[in-house]
Amino acid sequence: MKCTTTQHPFHVNNVQGIPGIFGDFFCFVFWKNFHSPLGENPVRDFILVAIMESYNLARLEARWLSRRGKHMFSTNMKSLTGFCLPAVNFTLNTYCKKSAFILLIFLYIISSVQAQSSSPYQFSKNKTLALTLGSIAFSVGGQLTQNTVKPLIEADRLGLDRMNIPAFERSVSYNWRPKVAKASDWVFMGAVLLPGTLLAFKPIRQDIGKPIILGIQTLTIGYGITGFTKALVRRNRPFTFIQNSGDPLLIEKQLERDSRFSFFSGHTSLTAASAFMGAKMYADYYPQSSARPWVWAGAAILPAVVGYMRVRSGKHFISDVIAGYLVGGAVGILVPHLQKAR
Repeated sequence: MKCTTTQHPFHVNNVQGIPGIFGDFFCFVFWKNFHSPLGENPVRDFILVAIMESYNLARLEARWLSRRGKHMFSTNMKSLTGFCLPAVNFTLNTYCKKSAFILLIFLYIISSVQAQSSSPYQFSKNKTLALTLGSIAFSVGGQLTQNTVKPLIEADRLGLDRMNIPAFERSVSYNWRPKVAKASDWVFMGAVLLPGTLLAFKPIRQDIGKPIILGIQTLTIGYGITGFTKALVRRNRPFTFIQNSGDPLLIEKQLERDSRFSFFSGHTSLTAASAFMGAKMYADYYPQSSARPWVWAGAAILPAVVGYMRVRSGKHFISDVIAGYLVGGAVGILVPHLQKAR
């Protein structure tokens, strides 16, 4: 695999899977940090060498270390990595190599975050690490809590009564459109990735660690809130109220655990969190931009579209998507706002 950016002409071999997909991107990120003196940030330097050596990025590592060969820290750095990396490689090869690679990348981003006068955000490494790991643990807890919920049994399904649904959204319980649900999945995935387009702007790209960390925090906090709420409320999805349909796919879906997670809409919540986070970051980096109203308008429309599709598909009631919209929007705005430079 070649790093295609001409400014860092390294040739990297033996990289597959997740590293193969993102290899060029990380080569670019590493290159942006090569010009800082070795030893200036030992934690970052060690993690970087661990990433490269764990994936046999030998030429990249050699080129990087050779650039610092005259630095007094170079010998100690090489000795440190030579002593510790066999254990790192054993862990990677014994357990989940891809997950360990992602963790190393995450730790590298955290260790690379430095204060920049042009950045609208101010991070404390210890607090940032604690908040980010805490938000990840929170999201995992939400998922594990959902896994404890028991699915409907046939007697429960047949005993559901539409009259228990509020009148203003009772008609939604007749909706069942699997193709619309599938389409909403694609729109949702695109919306979650949309803030990545902010990296097209140089000031944001130069401050890359902070937007990535904000994105991780926003989505994991949003996912955690959604997961815990779904597990505690256990509201049946609209399509579970359809009786005598004769559709085997529908009956199968009605008896799955997921059919009890209507409130609130995770698709709408995470789309809103991602969209409003992107708009907030754009506004923070470009406070004088005339495009800000349009960016905010797009951020407001996108989760509304996803919410509409979720209602049409029979996956959610109207109140589910309204709640998801409000919670996700609040998370998307507050996470960046609370970490702005004062």
